Amino acid sequence: MVPFGLHRIILLFISAMLTASCGTRTIVVPVTRPASVDIHSCGRVALLPVDILRGTDPLSLLVRDELDAMLLPMLAGQGNAAFVPAAADPAAALITPRGTLALSVAEDAARGVDARCILSCTVMESTYHEDVLQAEIISNRDPGGTKYVREGKASSTFRILLIDVERREVTFADTLRLRSTHESRAVNEEPPALDPSIPARDLAQRFASILAEAIQPHEDRQVVTFLVDDRWPELERVVALAEQGQWPQATDVIRELLDREHPDGEDAGTESDILWYDLGLTLQYQHDFREAKKAFERALELRDRRRYHHAIDALHRMEDEYIRHLRQQY
Repeated sequence: MVPFGLHRIILLFISAMLTASCGTRTIVVPVTRPASVDIHSCGRVALLPVDILRGTDPLSLLVRDELDAMLLPMLAGQGNAAFVPAAADPAAALITPRGTLALSVAEDAARGVDARCILSCTVMESTYHEDVLQAEIISNRDPGGTKYVREGKASSTFRILLIDVERREVTFADTLRLRSTHESRAVNEEPPALDPSIPARDLAQRFASILAEAIQPHEDRQVVTFLVDDRWPELERVVALAEQGQWPQATDVIRELLDREHPDGEDAGTESDILWYDLGLTLQYQHDFREAKKAFERALELRDRRRYHHAIDALHRMEDEYIRHLRQQY
């Protein structure tokens, strides 16, 4: 008969050996996410002159002129489409008085430069005002002195439209409001009025930079964690293949392991949940979301682990994002 103390030591040793045989391998894989303003299917994009609402404020005129001068150079070479300047008939309005889109105007502009899409940017409205701020200066040299600063605050609202004239639809529409603040140096008397072209240039520069970034696909990196087990040393090869982006080959290795372990397809009561989980990962990154979900659910049936629940939730999020991207393309 094994003494009680020794029996406990043996159980702890066995448990430690089983635990040590399992582990994780984490890799980082590149992931390309679609641009916010997706132009990749356009080929050529006709850039209309920056528009402005009629009868608007003086600052909007300044912002428009600044933006018109910098937008094409800022967008050139960005994204995966070519931007070409397009002439616009001054009498033709892209947005009708009823607030609807005049597709014929968009089609004419695109046709003139052999483009599939047009990009329209409009300065909707702007506001600008100045305040004179004063503060008492505590100084031994100038006790009770006062300094004055003139502060200018500007804001503009922009509208962005991306129109696919071939599909006759707006693929992106949004408004963006930006603010800019500038001020004079502190002086001993009330300073003169500021130059409004300074905030106009700042607002135009910031808008152009935001748009240039928005048309770029997002290159991201994602952490992927595989499960490994000493019983299946081949899983180390699966991880290596996945790290090289060879997802189909990684899938084949895991399927071979499952076939070898369970030639009849029966794995109830076994610990092959690890294999099913890793299989789900390799399928997920091939965008085979249906089969990936089946694999994760099979792993969950065999062993209820929080990791498997999280994997299914992450799969759903990735699938939703992928479907949204496809809808933007087609």
